[in-house]
Amino acid sequence: MAIPLNDIVSKLSLHSIGKLPADIFISGAGSLQGAKSDEISFISNLKYLKYLSETKACAVIMDYESLKRELPSGIKFLILDSKNPYLAFAKATQLFSGKNSLDKTVSKDFLQYARVDKTALISENSILYPGVFVDAGSVIGKDCNIMSNVFIGKNVKIGDSVKIYPNVTVYDNSKIGNNCIIHSGSVIGSDGFGYARDKNGYVKIIHSGYVILDDDVELGANVTVDRGVADFTKIGRGTKIDNLSQIAHNVIIGSNCVIAAQTGIAGSSEVGDNVTIGGQVGIAGHIRIGNGVIIAAQSGVAHNIKDNDIISGSPAFSIKDWRSSVVLFKRLPELFKRIKDIEKTRD
Repeated sequence: MAIPLNDIVSKLSLHSIGKLPADIFISGAGSLQGAKSDEISFISNLKYLKYLSETKACAVIMDYESLKRELPSGIKFLILDSKNPYLAFAKATQLFSGKNSLDKTVSKDFLQYARVDKTALISENSILYPGVFVDAGSVIGKDCNIMSNVFIGKNVKIGDSVKIYPNVTVYDNSKIGNNCIIHSGSVIGSDGFGYARDKNGYVKIIHSGYVILDDDVELGANVTVDRGVADFTKIGRGTKIDNLSQIAHNVIIGSNCVIAAQTGIAGSSEVGDNVTIGGQVGIAGHIRIGNGVIIAAQSGVAHNIKDNDIISGSPAFSIKDWRSSVVLFKRLPELFKRIKDIEKTRD
């Protein structure tokens, strides 16, 4: 699908540096290194300046005022000015992404290879690929893509324009909002890790709750979200969770959070709104992470964190103090040697 460049400029509120030809059509978006001659690209980091002289992109989104003195001579692309080129590029990629790429006649053929309980409801224009199973009482909204080998349990509610990639499992009673994306291998609503010990071993705590994904949530590949013990586990509107992350039972995550890969959040913890969590972070159970908090990668969080704090380390504490501590830690061998030398002189 080719889009007139003028339309892209208008939709993204970009400003063209120089005259913009009327007959240019853009077929996609790519990196400076990989973009083709009919594609658009962007630059937001100075370390990629070296690619500007060789890129084949038709047009490049940039903050022109900050880069104009750094631009190589003889550039062949059109310059589209934006104060936030990364955000503008993100929006550009969405212009080339259709909701349902399959022909509706094909989707009707597919439906006969899905297994849908007679009490389940599949709304109009939704596509169920071969191998999908939908159990009793479940409802799938409009314009959804449910890909091969997805299992949807009993009484699941799925909103409109949801995309679920192959081999996802959605347990009974889960609730998935509009415009959610769930990548392959993810499991929603599995049992939490809950046991009580007696003299003979461990007694399993039966989890009878469910999971809520609000609108616009995206789960990466192989994310697990456990259901609540008796009520729910919830992920707030607009939150994005990266691959191989674990969200335990009764965790409440606020809106517009970003959680990088291999993060684990233990049971009954609460994460506020607009929180950023780096990769391989571990968060202990029954604590609260405030709004606007930033947690650096590989941190271990074992206590409550106030709003807007930036923390790092294991155990995690103020990133300013952590950086100072790292400097001292690197000097420990030197300091230890000096102490030993001082002890020798005293002897």
